[in-house]
Amino acid sequence: MKRVAFLTAFTLPLLMNWAYAGAEPHVQAIYHNPRFGQMLEYPRDLFPITLPPPENGDGQIFTSQDGKSEVIASGSYNVDEYGRIDEVVAQDAQFRTRDGWIITYRTKGKDWAVLSGMKDDRIFYDKLLLTHHKKIINTLTVEYPVAAKAVFDPVVPRIAASFREGKAGGE
Repeated sequence: MKRVAFLTAFTLPLLMNWAYAGAEPHVQAIYHNPRFGQMLEYPRDLFPITLPPPENGDGQIFTSQDGKSEVIASGSYNVDEYGRIDEVVAQDAQFRTRDGWIITYRTKGKDWAVLSGMKDDRIFYDKLLLTHHKKIINTLTVEYPVAAKAVFDPVVPRIAASFREGKAGGE
């Protein structure tokens, strides 16, 4: 028993360092939307293509080289005057299920919520923020093929953690 404990205590840190040292760090890029204020960091090497922004300036789409995976940051005014994140996430969940997605995960905080799930061979991750004194809804969406799960699952939490409120136009 002592030998197993010693081997575990000795080899586990070495294995963890080896795994970390072998992992290639991603080249991070920062995006800030001046109109709605959302900010995020994303791995530029995994999403190297920036699509032209919409004319109204409500967000940005970044895609993988093959176009099968994407990060979407968007914002909108809270025209329905939702007072709680529960109302915002209910609308997103309704949209997703109506579109054929199966929601497999959800969680929320005071002014944020997350939905995740699948449709056919695709995975989605939505993070919603009720920001700027509940005047703006900012949304992060990451979509990718199930076949690319091993590549994208490890980076989605970092992208999501970086998604936050920033200075919006007129502030």
